[in-house]
Amino acid sequence: MRILIFMCFAFIQVAWAGKPVELRTSLWPPYQVMLKGELSGVAMTAVKCIFEGLDEGVNVKVMPWGRAISDMKSRQADGLFTSIYSEELSSNAVMSSPFALEKWYVYSMGNVGSLAEGLPLDTRFAAVRSSSQFQWLRSNGFNNIEEVNEGGQLLLLLASGRIDAFIADDRYYNELEKGHYSAFRGSLPTFNRRFLRYTPLGVYFTNTFVDEYPEFMEKFNNQITECAGTPIALSALEEKTIRRIFERRLRPLLSNREVFRALTQQNRMSAGLAPSVKNKLDETWRRERAGEDQPFIDDLLARQVSVMFKAIQDTSDGLFTEIFLVDRYGLNTAQSVVTTDYDQSDEQAYAETIAKTSERLFISDIQFDASSMKFHVQVSVAIKGEVDRYVGMLTVGIDVEEALRQGSGY
Repeated sequence: MRILIFMCFAFIQVAWAGKPVELRTSLWPPYQVMLKGELSGVAMTAVKCIFEGLDEGVNVKVMPWGRAISDMKSRQADGLFTSIYSEELSSNAVMSSPFALEKWYVYSMGNVGSLAEGLPLDTRFAAVRSSSQFQWLRSNGFNNIEEVNEGGQLLLLLASGRIDAFIADDRYYNELEKGHYSAFRGSLPTFNRRFLRYTPLGVYFTNTFVDEYPEFMEKFNNQITECAGTPIALSALEEKTIRRIFERRLRPLLSNREVFRALTQQNRMSAGLAPSVKNKLDETWRRERAGEDQPFIDDLLARQVSVMFKAIQDTSDGLFTEIFLVDRYGLNTAQSVVTTDYDQSDEQAYAETIAKTSERLFISDIQFDASSMKFHVQVSVAIKGEVDRYVGMLTVGIDVEEALRQGSGY
């Protein structure tokens, strides 16, 4: 009891001249952990860094997740972390940009069905009480859920056959394996693992707090980039899946006659264009993109190769989010959807392919689209012409979650 009371009132305070922001959290390794009586972990480190960067104070109290939500709803707290997107919370609060990303897998002893088609609703699950996984299961119609107090019980229940499956972030599962290895006398059962979804984690701030400090969220989100560490990168297995998809389904475009014909024509038009002309074309593109009258954009979308790209995207079951082609100068030649810019020569993909005269695939870090709640990567490759000269670059946007669902071995 003494330990529980201590944990319930554990807090960290960053001093400042004004009133500290009141946040609530619960222990959830590796994001929030207690080390030698102090609150630490990946998320806590990021939150502390963000508030120090803002030169604002913060009190963080540790308590059960249900009580943390209650504190926020009753305005005893200004916010809570670390949370997935929640319709319940979003009715009373605003979620920050993600500063961490969980990769959720379904762990089972046998086959629990095709995850691409959806998990059977009668699957016997277990989840830590009030955890993100528990919230997700309940909100998606799963009611056969055994609630447990700590993660190690998930391993024991699954190994004993009392449940069919549980959901866990891969890093959290690794922590469970290390912490409960001895419980299985040095021999953990071999669980099946299938990718389920990416889950962005952020901080929820109450509507009252955001209304009182209207500039806070923008400043907080901007500070995340400085404090949340490196960009979200693909794991080795995820990159292998992305490469396999490109080779099997997109590589043939690099030798397509219509693609080469379009690049030949576009390179003739782009050759010798002064920088000022390219800038004007790019400005026209961005202006049309923001308006309703789009003759420049419409002309490019109507091209034969653009129509072909759109057909490939539309029949990919959500796998491809965009396909576009640029000439050797970085100017748009064909595309399935409207790109942000007309001139791509200042993009990293162009610098890593055509500018380096490299035929290696360039795969971006994972990018999160807050409007669609989707995660995608861009795969780019330079296209070599008949006389050993690079004539353009193909870029494909791939929905990473869909790739992992459709890919084998996940």
